[in-house]
Order: sequence, then structure tokens, then C-alpha cells
Amino acid sequence: MERRLLFFNASWCAPCKKMKPFVQELADQGDMNIDFVDVDQETLKVEDYAIKSVPTLVLVTSQGEEKRGVGFKTKQEIIDFYNSDLNY
Repeated sequence: MERRLLFFNASWCAPCKKMKPFVQELADQGDMNIDFVDVDQETLKVEDYAIKSVPTLVLVTSQGEEKRGVGFKTKQEIIDFYNSDLNY
């Protein structure tokens, strides 16, 4: 089942700025499907996923949203979040 990580962030968010290089590096490596979502520009997606704060990571599959994590995450925490077992 294909996974996609949505990284909800904002240019004014200090923790987002700190996290963004980690997320970008993981995206550039090509092992993870990652979408960067600027909450100030993609308001419909923000509403669809009921995003209340940033940074927020949302892991989605063909089944829809599987899980989310709010707040700053280290590179290893992002990897673990993406690769963790999904509860079905």
C-alpha cells in the first residue's frame, strides 16, 4: 500500500523552518512520497485535513488518513513515523 506523507507547514513557523531541511532531504532521497503543504496557500487542503497547528505530519494511504503527528520532529522521528506499522 503506497504511503504519502503530507508536511503541513508555514513560512512564519519557527519549528517548521527547523524541520523543513530534514523533510526536504528525505524527499530528495526518493524513498518517501512527501508533499509540502503551505497552510497559508493551500487553505482547502488545510480544511480537508482539519489542520489546527503547524508543523503537522499526516500519513495517508489509499484508505485515507492513517495517522498524524503534531509538532517538531527530528529526521529520525520522521523516518520512524513514515515507516511505522499502520493499525488496521
